[in-house]
Amino acid sequence: MSDRANHLLELIHKFAGKRVLVLGDVMLDEYLMGSVDRVSPEAPVPVVSLKSRESKPGGAANVALNINALGAEAILVGLIGNDDAGASLVEALSLNEIDANYLVKSSARRTTRKARVMSQGQQLLRVDTEDAQVPSDTERSELLEQVNACLTFGGIDVILFQDYDKGVLDEALIQAVIKIAQDAGIPTVVDPKARNLWFYRGVTLFKPNLKEVSAALPALVIDKGEVTSLKAAHQALQKLLNHEQSLITLGSGGAFLAFAENQHELLSAHPRRIADVCGAGDSVVAVAALALAVHADPNDLLELSNLAGGLTCEYVGVHPIGISDLSRGVKELAES
Repeated sequence: MSDRANHLLELIHKFAGKRVLVLGDVMLDEYLMGSVDRVSPEAPVPVVSLKSRESKPGGAANVALNINALGAEAILVGLIGNDDAGASLVEALSLNEIDANYLVKSSARRTTRKARVMSQGQQLLRVDTEDAQVPSDTERSELLEQVNACLTFGGIDVILFQDYDKGVLDEALIQAVIKIAQDAGIPTVVDPKARNLWFYRGVTLFKPNLKEVSAALPALVIDKGEVTSLKAAHQALQKLLNHEQSLITLGSGGAFLAFAENQHELLSAHPRRIADVCGAGDSVVAVAALALAVHADPNDLLELSNLAGGLTCEYVGVHPIGISDLSRGVKELAES
């Protein structure tokens, strides 16, 4: 195996023991799996004969699953409702050995839930239950208390904002936590969404996808295969956010990282069998956060993050990428 592959494998194993505070929109992912043998006589829709039902941590909680699967420890802060979905999410987190004690329970909102109806590996329908209003003053104060409680015990290596625009993060909370992180010398990573895009001023690493960047910067024509336009997008973002690094995911085009002064790299996606793109962004940002935690070189951060996003797409449904997956990916890359 090459020296490069050995270096990346050593870096992956340094993730062990790192602690990541994940703040954001937690949700419950439900999968209702069955078979389709006929069309309903009531409407031209398939009738699914339910065979099994599965509940998994989703959203920011799936990022936490990725972090734990990579040998590190995720500390999860978010909002859930005082409802059955919230109880199911706490149970699912416990089964995956993720501490749910820092979740804030609110009687004023429902736990975000995504129910997917599946047959033969294909998604037929998704039903969402959510309350996406910004947090109340009380909810925001409780979330901030939990963040401070996590930091009181020390040992947080990076803070990760996982934003799905489901009403947990707003400008006041985002800026308060960024200030806490800056004062403590803790790097910050954000996977943003449109509503809060411009509130993440001063973060270490900003990780939007190409669609989000294009919508945020309509005056620019951004080509996923053209470095000059991607660099211009980073510069436009940086002018408004004053952040350090931009990691822009490009789907089938791979990923682009701009860092330091006028330094950047574009990596193509690795050819592989795509089964499902769900959860790819979660895996990318989890690996990027851990790469920051171990002080990885930006080029290593980009290569491992890009690799993680592709590996996730080999699985049907949302699948956390673990050490064995990422190590396999590095080895396959070395042999290609």
